[in-house]
Amino acid sequence: MGVVLFCLVVPAVCCALFGAIGVHLLRGHRAVRRLITSGVRTEGVCEGLSWHDDEVSVRFSYTLPDGTTHEADSYATGHTGIAPRDGVTAVYDPEAPTVAELEEHLESARSGRFRALVVLTPALAFFVVWLVIGIGVVAFA
Repeated sequence: MGVVLFCLVVPAVCCALFGAIGVHLLRGHRAVRRLITSGVRTEGVCEGLSWHDDEVSVRFSYTLPDGTTHEADSYATGHTGIAPRDGVTAVYDPEAPTVAELEEHLESARSGRFRALVVLTPALAFFVVWLVIGIGVVAFA
């Protein structure tokens, strides 16, 4: 039972966890790339700030041309000069108007998610290889 746990269960759980994180990061990266290439700029308002460790994210609202108002949170960054009730420039996806980012955070959102994917990929590959080898060990044991 210990061999099966070590060779199959542990790497399978790690593959699932790292795979789910990777899918989440990849979707976020693709969404930001869409905003950069085909996003629509609009004026918005900072609704508040949230601090997590040494990073701050901005909660902002923006109004679409049809009058619909949406709220979103920006990608967390190390600093911002924005204060509550300040005007901001938001970029939203015209095909999915609830997907938006502050214009000034677009590049950091893209590069941050890309760096996270680059770091995550070798770890995921390690667990996949461990799982494949583990299947061979259990099959021949």
